[in-house]
Amino acid sequence: MPVYCKHDGSLSHGLEIVTHPCSLRYHMGNLRWKYLCQTCVKAGFRSYQTQGATCGLHIHVGRLALTEDA
Repeated sequence: MPVYCKHDGSLSHGLEIVTHPCSLRYHMGNLRWKYLCQTCVKAGFRSYQTQGATCGLHIHVGRLALTEDA
């Protein structure tokens, strides 16, 4: 899976999962998001009820994917 984890200064405690650049089609068809999420849950990670800790979703979109209609 072409991802890596890094520290994110905007999080109180936690990590950011970063993907290498790829299309939405590739994300949906080739990246094993269900497996990744199940692995995180089994490891005790959570994105809810974190007692004041922060949580978020960070998405990068290339400019070419956007149109004036977006």
